[in-house]
Amino acid sequence: MVRLLKVKELEERKKFLLARSEMYRQTLTLEVANIKFSTALLRRKLKSPKAILALLGSLAVPTAGYLVGRRHAKAQSKSGPAGLLPKVMVGWKLFNRFAPWIMKLRPAKKRDPAKRQNLTQFP
Repeated sequence: MVRLLKVKELEERKKFLLARSEMYRQTLTLEVANIKFSTALLRRKLKSPKAILALLGSLAVPTAGYLVGRRHAKAQSKSGPAGLLPKVMVGWKLFNRFAPWIMKLRPAKKRDPAKRQNLTQFP
């Protein structure tokens, strides 16, 4: 009698695991489709050289801040423990130093004056 209960419990567990694995398969299929869609959008956005330059600029500043902060932290590790705050401060200083140059490289968006809303007039 005990053996029959164990077999039934195992069968129920097997059904549960099969249903769960099917749910994971479906979720994985949706995630792969989402990744394909996102990469297609990214490719579409990065077709222009201006977009690539803007992306590189936005990635270069935090990376440089991290590297400089890391070097700074190694130098301080001999004297004492270095925390996250000095790294953030060095990154912020670098960002403030290079952000104006990066903004000058980015083109200003041209807008059609006819399509622009006049916010000073009431309807």
